[in-house]
Amino acid sequence: MSVADNLYTIERKILYKELIPLFEALSFVNYAVVKGEVLSQQIYGVPNKRRSSDIDILIDKNNVKFLENELQKLGFEQHLPEDPDEARQNRILCMAYSHQIPSYHKYIMGFHLNVDVNYDIFWGEYEGQRCSIEDFLSDTVDMEIYGVTVKTLPVKKAFVQLILHHYKEMNSF
Repeated sequence: MSVADNLYTIERKILYKELIPLFEALSFVNYAVVKGEVLSQQIYGVPNKRRSSDIDILIDKNNVKFLENELQKLGFEQHLPEDPDEARQNRILCMAYSHQIPSYHKYIMGFHLNVDVNYDIFWGEYEGQRCSIEDFLSDTVDMEIYGVTVKTLPVKKAFVQLILHHYKEMNSF
């Protein structure tokens, strides 16, 4: 394993260990860690084969504030404009026209830890029939990543979420 691979694995382990209290607080809420390490675990059988720079958590919009409060308790912060009106406008735009809120960040031992909070599998401008995220998350499965138990989507739903995510990314420019 290269030095870069070792550093990546160390950073991911730190991030997951740092989020243990978050996952414990979310134990009674439907959520799923998506993409990144869980996808690598589902496809390759190990968490570090698919590189990612963050952890993506999919949660129902009604539980976003709870998740944010728990992240803030752990010292994670959003990088928002200093002007409160501009920060509020940014959040409103995210909630209306995106699938996530501005990400949360924390720096530990020189590592940048990043958590994305996703509340939809479609972008905000999607006008078709939406599925209930609470229902979409109703059959999550437990998975161990770097010794930390998280909830994730069953493989077929993970595949659907991944396809929709990449479709959004390809059409966002």
